[in-house]
Amino acid sequence: RVEAAAYRGKPVYFQLIWPWTRAERMRAYEVTTQTQVFRAVQLVLLLGVLVAAVLLARRNMRLGRGDRQGAFRLAIFVLAVMMLAWMATAHHVLATYEFGMFVMSVSASLYFATLAWLLYTGLEPYVRRRWPSSIISWSRLLTGQFRDPLVGQDVMIGVALGVAFVLWGILRRLVEGWLGTFPPSPVMTNLDVLLGARDAVGNLLGYIPPSTGVALALFFLFFLLRLLLRRDWLAGAVLTAIFAAAISLPGNYLLVDAVFSVVVFASLILILLRFGLLPLVAYFITYNVLLDFCLTTRLSTWYATPTIVGVLFVLALAIYGFKVSLAGRPIFSGAALDE
Repeated sequence: RVEAAAYRGKPVYFQLIWPWTRAERMRAYEVTTQTQVFRAVQLVLLLGVLVAAVLLARRNMRLGRGDRQGAFRLAIFVLAVMMLAWMATAHHVLATYEFGMFVMSVSASLYFATLAWLLYTGLEPYVRRRWPSSIISWSRLLTGQFRDPLVGQDVMIGVALGVAFVLWGILRRLVEGWLGTFPPSPVMTNLDVLLGARDAVGNLLGYIPPSTGVALALFFLFFLLRLLLRRDWLAGAVLTAIFAAAISLPGNYLLVDAVFSVVVFASLILILLRFGLLPLVAYFITYNVLLDFCLTTRLSTWYATPTIVGVLFVLALAIYGFKVSLAGRPIFSGAALDE
């Protein structure tokens, strides 16, 4: 609900009260053990991936191995997209602090570009030698083969998976609401996209580098587990259990969150095994855009701009993937009837 107060005809107080909001007279919020475990797992995984990427990239550089041109193109792409996102979302004024904003944007963009370069440089030689089929479409995309049918197929698969799991998340919240013990977990949307079309486009571009980084990190973890455990199913089961437990522990509905998380990550591992890295990247981009944009079916309202921008972007990705995957063949043909 919304609480508001006025004094002599002027608003003096305004607050949003959620089902989980604590009154100020109650004891301050304390971090639960489950949340602490969740944060610890996140930190360990993040630092582990970063350290392993640095060590492997250093070793590959010393041995002269790896797709350096592809890694450089990936880093430049991440840098350019993040700078474009900053240009679209920041409010630029001819003043001294504009230079400081520019420096901060460049530093953040360089960080993500370097992280993408490290992950790809550290991983690519080993994957190319032991599991080359997983990066065929990814390598073709990095070399500019945007019309390759395999690239289109994998992008289309990733978009379809992203849409499916957004709907899966909605179903999870419905189940939590039906159980009724606790309020359903809140939908965390990005309110910055409501500032206008320019901000919506900028935030959309801003999702692409982190989504690519998360996909590379997940691929990195799975490949390392695959090398250590020497069984695809065992590596997938361990990685699914780790992420499902990390995501389920902070919630109030442990069993529901665990079941839904296992389905999500088990599906991602299966897609990774069957189709490789590129569908994973397309999935994370689609999922994050649809999840964080404020979606509505009332397109005549003032807050419909993010819906239009986000849905058009996802639709464009799907159409691109479908069209390219046909390899120039017509959508409808009489050849199937002749056969």
